[in-house]
Amino acid sequence: MEHGKECASDSEGSSDSGSAEDMHDLDLRVSVDVAGMHRSSTLPLTRPDVLLIKWILANSLYPRVAVADTMNKQRRNQDCK
Repeated sequence: MEHGKECASDSEGSSDSGSAEDMHDLDLRVSVDVAGMHRSSTLPLTRPDVLLIKWILANSLYPRVAVADTMNKQRRNQDCK
């Protein structure tokens, strides 16, 4: 009989989690202006926006990717290879 009680509580728990997800979904829809987010996401990027994206990308890739600068006068001969 205890096993039956566990199964019943498991099914109730899954419906509670479903209703909790529904509540979170409803809360998100009420608190976020999706149409406004869409309008702002379709605006063209300004030059400072592009520079900021480039800076973030360059900083995130820095330790992993290096590009040789052939015009660098201060590089060592070992770096020319």
